[in-house]
Amino acid sequence: MNSFLYNLAHWIYNKSKNLPHETLLVFPNRRSGVFFLHHYKEVASKSQAGLPVWLPKIKTINEFLADYSSLRMAEPIELMADLYVSHQQESGSKESFDDFYFWAEMMLNDFNDVDKYLANPALVFTNVKDFKSIEDKIGFLTDEQLTVIQRFFKNFSQLQQSVLKDKFLEIWEVLLPVYQRFQSLLNANQVGYEGMIYRDALKNILNADANSFPFKKVYFAGFNAITPCEEQIFTNLKERGLAGFFWDFDEYYIKNETFEAGFFQRKYIKKFPPEPDFSLPSTLTSEQKEITIISVPTDAGQVFKASQILGAMNNADYSNTALVLAEENLLFPALNSIPENINQLNITMGFPLSDSSAGSFIQALIQLQLNTKKTKDEKVSFYFKNVLSLLQHPFIQKSDAQLANALLEFIKINNLIQVADSELSSSELLKTVFYPVESIALFPIYIKNIFQHLMATCWKIDSDNRLLMEKEFFFKSLLKINQLTREIEKHKLNMLLPTYFRLIRSVLQQIRIPFEGEPISGLQIMGFLETRNLDFEEVIILSVNEGVLPTASHTPSFIPYSLRRGFGLPTRELHDAMYAYYFYRLLQRPKKVWLIYNSGVGGLVSGEKSRYIHQLLYDGNFKTHSINVNQTVEVITNQSIVIKKEGQVVNLLNQFLGNEPSKTLSPSALSAYLVCPLRFYFKSIVGIKEPDEIEEQIDARLFGSIFHLVSEKFYTHFFKDKQLVTEQALTDIEKNTIMLDDWIKESFKEVLLGKTSKRVFEINGKNHIVFDVIRKYLHQLIHIDKKNTPFSLVGLELKIQMPFAFAVNGQMKQTQIGGFIDRIDRTQQGIRIIDYKTGSDKLNFDELQDLFTHEKGKDTKAVFQTFVYSALVAFNYPHEPVILPMVYQVGNFFDDANSFAVKSAKYLPFASGNFKSIEPEFLEGLTNLLSTIFDEKIPFHQTEDAKNCIYCPYKIICGR
Repeated sequence: MNSFLYNLAHWIYNKSKNLPHETLLVFPNRRSGVFFLHHYKEVASKSQAGLPVWLPKIKTINEFLADYSSLRMAEPIELMADLYVSHQQESGSKESFDDFYFWAEMMLNDFNDVDKYLANPALVFTNVKDFKSIEDKIGFLTDEQLTVIQRFFKNFSQLQQSVLKDKFLEIWEVLLPVYQRFQSLLNANQVGYEGMIYRDALKNILNADANSFPFKKVYFAGFNAITPCEEQIFTNLKERGLAGFFWDFDEYYIKNETFEAGFFQRKYIKKFPPEPDFSLPSTLTSEQKEITIISVPTDAGQVFKASQILGAMNNADYSNTALVLAEENLLFPALNSIPENINQLNITMGFPLSDSSAGSFIQALIQLQLNTKKTKDEKVSFYFKNVLSLLQHPFIQKSDAQLANALLEFIKINNLIQVADSELSSSELLKTVFYPVESIALFPIYIKNIFQHLMATCWKIDSDNRLLMEKEFFFKSLLKINQLTREIEKHKLNMLLPTYFRLIRSVLQQIRIPFEGEPISGLQIMGFLETRNLDFEEVIILSVNEGVLPTASHTPSFIPYSLRRGFGLPTRELHDAMYAYYFYRLLQRPKKVWLIYNSGVGGLVSGEKSRYIHQLLYDGNFKTHSINVNQTVEVITNQSIVIKKEGQVVNLLNQFLGNEPSKTLSPSALSAYLVCPLRFYFKSIVGIKEPDEIEEQIDARLFGSIFHLVSEKFYTHFFKDKQLVTEQALTDIEKNTIMLDDWIKESFKEVLLGKTSKRVFEINGKNHIVFDVIRKYLHQLIHIDKKNTPFSLVGLELKIQMPFAFAVNGQMKQTQIGGFIDRIDRTQQGIRIIDYKTGSDKLNFDELQDLFTHEKGKDTKAVFQTFVYSALVAFNYPHEPVILPMVYQVGNFFDDANSFAVKSAKYLPFASGNFKSIEPEFLEGLTNLLSTIFDEKIPFHQTEDAKNCIYCPYKIICGR
């Protein structure tokens, strides 16, 4: 393989082997220099075996320019501070730093581009109204550039006056004076941003005499898209006879004027010709290559396919094989899929803080502080989700899992939305973590204290050093936070904590810990841009999708596209041309190439292959082979779960049998059996409870619980005083809105925190809306009940039960049926059994047998349960001639036509609505149902109606 860097090393050695230390090589990136030196040593060792070798000097272009600039690179916050001051002084704006920060970065990027590309800021940022007066000043522009610029101003002047135009002018008119003042501030402090340093270095190089250069020759190697600033430096050094140039290109895309991959080099190889005796053959299309294009519908599938390709290779050390990740977030899936036979890896991408436990811990701490609340009486509380996140974090769990889990349980049981700091002070570590940070200056101290506590707890017992990297991440984060805070204090920036935390997040995103390893040996795993100037015999590229190669990222700018294009500032076209070169250059020398893309469609993923793949497919100069990897999705029918009534299951069932059974069957349990026997088994037989979850907002279930409790409180004093409920009595109590609201608030507290809780409870957030809704429903309940006055109360939340005998396969058994009836009252028509329902349950049925069938169990469960309650009342009040089952559907309270009485138009025995008229038939059906439940020959099975599973809490267990 004719490697570009190997041939370059060979050429440099032969030309400068006597004085290599007087030779400087400048590369676009550091990795090119590392590989070049490796090849240089390789060449030198063949010629000077066993002798010491002088190496030429290596620099990146940024390092080279920094050497000739009197400015040092400023810290981001330093730049933001000076830019803020400049903007305030020139615009007279009173805008806070918090508001300015959102668009300061965009302004800074524009200034950087203007300097790097040597655009005249006075012309770029000129007032659009005065463009005509400066037309004579832009004679240096090409006709095309001038046309583009004139088109922009012509179109702008034709716009009607508008708020948008005025705002644009307001910002535009201040850009030039802000730029000039900003430059003055930075120069006074001898700091700058990259573009400013480039421009300063250019000025110094142009003014330097021959003795200022510590090298005899400087070679610029492997460049593609160079800025005008770099172009002038190249030109100056070339004219002085100090510069030489090496370009890595292929005639295939250079000679084709329409090929974007050669856009830059077609220009530069003419202006800066390569060394005459250095050349490499064009191999992109002349040498036979095996290019395989693979579509895979998922990212995981891409990684797996790459692993299969690597596993099928017979390489000894894989040092000439590259796995290129166009999407760098595939790094860790890729590492976990590397075949076992590959022992050496070189990973050019560092381990990002965001993927570490330390990173997630610091993010959780920031979120905790952002949501901290402080009341007027100085009491501090934390949002429960942030508290749970930290208590469940590995650092806290490793420090004291028992204490953390106890607190988690306590918060869930008490349904704490806001957790007081006093509840989280059980240990020194927790006391340190759950501490309110009230100023920017205190946050570094807060992080430092936590760091010290972690060192003394969970990290102290890390005997196998598994947390070594986490310690390093945390320490580096602490240093960055300290540095940022010092800069803020130094520049006296007043900002809110949320802005400060955004700055911290921005800084921490840049933290990476490099992987240790031999940079040359083994499989090379790298990002796409890191492949510049490197050559391999086998290359696997992942995520060759449109929007990834080339990237679809767009940097916001105050400078419109037309002006960017006109003044030669970077645009989308230049970005695409740069990526096209890197792609085709990577394909120049390998023998085998695999291009894998994600063909899946979903969310923001289009599944579209990159334009580069389309170009290869339709270009006859390339021979490609396409493979479609299908990941078959099969709908697997879950095996039906059947629980036989034997062994321990029988023992559990027997707890419901006997004269004094330890368990009672409730109407809701019996109804659950009719909906799904397996649900009945999980809930009533095995006793699997739904996991406790903190209810931040009131859902349908909690709404029903609160309304039940409010209605009970409303009628409690009537019941206790044995007072007749009259229309006037209801009207009088309805007027006492303060008392009604107190009952509602009490009900909220009892449902969310528990009846015995002594915690102070406040209704907040969306629960205010729920409070108002319940108040309206309570008033409507009073309105409905006025129509049925007078009546007396027999019971509220009355616990009632009865023994029930039945036969199973000829053997008599007995169980206990019982439950709580929401309300029993006595009217002139008879005794009413009232069950409150917040759902849309049906109040009618066709045949009595429908109540006992699995197929209709869900539709008739409200009627069934009310009839069971009626049967309980009939047993306990045997002399009552009329028992009226009622279901108060809260959702239909405002429907005046709804009587809420259970009824049937077809089952004539129940025409009167009196349960006593059908009691024998219902009890017969109940007997048969119980016989089925306790028949050991009939197992518990899943419902056949999948609709019953939609809201079932046990559907995950069933696989439904």
